[in-house]
Amino acid sequence: MTKPTFTEWFCLDGGRKNFQIDPVRDQEYMFGEPEWAEDIDSRLRRAQLLGTPVRLVWWGQYGIGKTHRLRHTAYLINSRGYNYFPCYVVASDVQEKSGFEKLHFELVNSLGKDRMREMVSSYLLRLRTGQAGIPSLRDICGTSSDVVPALMSFGGDNDQLIMPAWRFLCGLKLKGNDLALANVTKDCLDSSTDFATVITALATIIQLENNGKELIYLIDEGENLGKVNNRAAEARWQESIRSILDIDNVSIVLTVGAERQDGLPSVILQPDIVRRFQRDNYIRMEAYNPPVAFKFMRGLLGNWIDASKRAALELSAGLTATVPDYDPALYPFTTGSFEKFCEYAVVDPRTAKPSEIIARLNNVAAEAYFKDRRLITRDHLSEMGIA
Repeated sequence: MTKPTFTEWFCLDGGRKNFQIDPVRDQEYMFGEPEWAEDIDSRLRRAQLLGTPVRLVWWGQYGIGKTHRLRHTAYLINSRGYNYFPCYVVASDVQEKSGFEKLHFELVNSLGKDRMREMVSSYLLRLRTGQAGIPSLRDICGTSSDVVPALMSFGGDNDQLIMPAWRFLCGLKLKGNDLALANVTKDCLDSSTDFATVITALATIIQLENNGKELIYLIDEGENLGKVNNRAAEARWQESIRSILDIDNVSIVLTVGAERQDGLPSVILQPDIVRRFQRDNYIRMEAYNPPVAFKFMRGLLGNWIDASKRAALELSAGLTATVPDYDPALYPFTTGSFEKFCEYAVVDPRTAKPSEIIARLNNVAAEAYFKDRRLITRDHLSEMGIA
């Protein structure tokens, strides 16, 4: 008889190969302290009520769950009907002398060329037909002489103009005939004013075309900004970030991997940047302690284990009747082994985080599977050197 798979052996919910969390697939879940999800929700609710942009920096050691928290924020926005337009961005490919155009490209390109073209085209049509209450291109672009024609080329009917205009709006350098096709006078955006103007214009068009929803950027891997250590480049980053933070209809949530606060990128610790984020909005994600680990593990097991499959196993194996400290809510652990595992998992603050806890859980469960054990007991943990 063929042995059940790991998924079948531990009654995992359909589609799961192990106990791992996927930030995208599992974004509706926030395991651990309930206050974490409540804090996100209250910040969104308060900002929407007051008409102020969200400004937030989450920082902590790698593997503490920053990406998952960003994804959960997007889930809350969509599931609870908040009037925000979430966009997930990774601050990638930043090098020592990189200019802000690296991040600007991610901010704009992540909005989606086809999606944005549809919105810009609709906005331009509303302008042409004289719809009341629609701000003009000059109103949303200020004094920038090139963003206006680039938007007109991008949202117009000539397909040949779309890519050159989009490249310009994304901050990429144009070559050859692309300048003429985009109808711009310079080959790239080259100032903090340019970057902020593009973001402002696109955010305003998103707002107009989506029933007032405001753009909220969920920016991951902000630690990469620390790679910029060229003094001149860092000064331009500071100026550009300041300009983006001054846009009142664009919200920013940033995650940064760092062991200590002084390990955050220096550019986001500059006084003018801190003042815009506000010091109280720099939130450290702490290493887990045993009570948090208990809550995290109970939430994980409660959602990853298929209750009907577990009930069938309990009946066939007589778990409830034969195992004194069996608790269905803690399966595949017994009560004693669950407490022992959680305490062991966070004994070292450097590894007391979700990624490490789940890795250990998978290892412990795999060893039980190899030894044909449907339950993880205290003896099983002792055999693995977990005391």
